[in-house]
Amino acid sequence: MTTPPTAEAEPNLANVLLVDDREEDLAITRIALFKRPKLHCNVHTARDGREAYHLLSRGLTIDLILLDINMPDVNGFELLEQIQRNEALRHITTVMCSGSNYEPDQRRAFRLGAAGYLLKPPNFTQLKAIIDRQPSLTLRKDATSHCLIRGIVQLSLPGLFV
Repeated sequence: MTTPPTAEAEPNLANVLLVDDREEDLAITRIALFKRPKLHCNVHTARDGREAYHLLSRGLTIDLILLDINMPDVNGFELLEQIQRNEALRHITTVMCSGSNYEPDQRRAFRLGAAGYLLKPPNFTQLKAIIDRQPSLTLRKDATSHCLIRGIVQLSLPGLFV
């Protein structure tokens, strides 16, 4: 788990959920997206779609999900569908991750509501481009690191922000 230099200084750090069944892919993702670019956020992991959905259903507040597609039992597409059907979860920014650039998978991911599609091994520049398009996330950069924080989310009521 990555943490900020001073947790008190940034109480709104985003919670990120990495979902992948391969420990090697989790390790590479941690290095490429969090350690190397010095991205501070709260990182949680799940080893499959069933475990991820259980964490989300228990009330763990997640702002960004990086979701592997090919997993046993409940795959990434199935989990994305479950998230989109759940009113309490569908607001979560979900990015599909795959070792394949298979065009039908990319189209399916976006059709199901994914905010982005990252090829493995992931690239911070590509993730940053996805984050920059999300009103619910803000990336702050200082001299040596980045902080991923919760942004302002507009609810369905005009003029009401949280």
